[in-house]
Amino acid sequence: MKYSVFILFGTFLIGLISCKHECEGFPDSSLKWIPYRLNDTIRYTDNIDSIEFVVIDFYKSGPTDYRGIYEIDCMTEAYYLTTKYKDYYQIKETCQYDTEMMIEIISMELFEFDIEDKISFNDSVKLRYLQDTIINSIKYYEVLIVSKDTINNSPNIAWIMKANDMGIIEFYDFKLKRKWRIINN
Repeated sequence: MKYSVFILFGTFLIGLISCKHECEGFPDSSLKWIPYRLNDTIRYTDNIDSIEFVVIDFYKSGPTDYRGIYEIDCMTEAYYLTTKYKDYYQIKETCQYDTEMMIEIISMELFEFDIEDKISFNDSVKLRYLQDTIINSIKYYEVLIVSKDTINNSPNIAWIMKANDMGIIEFYDFKLKRKWRIINN
């Protein structure tokens, strides 16, 4: 009897351990929303001054696997982080599960939205999609304008414009009343 319980328990454990699940990692096709890599330089101008950032961190989750009975949701993400500019601006763009974006230009001030569904995760943030737009004679595609409520709130960054393969192409500092536009090289 003890022997059969031991065999049954051993078979159960082997079955438990042998269930292998695979996570594919962050898809390369979604990297168009996280366009910068280590040491890339991003420059902006407000037509008076210019600011510059260097990408100091980049991450893209790779394929993994795990063993167990239960299938879990595979967390995939990619992001880049830049240097700080005068201890004020620092850009971090994160994409999770291929479509969920989080953008931070000033610490603790997030813009969160879904790229695919073109919706915001926060009632005080509005999202508008443009198939393309032209800024200073340069055409950008798949543009998202993400804005915060400036009537009921006082955010530092009021809105951002994000384009496919270009990242943040414009942002407006509501506190300083300055619009920053990307300088294309």
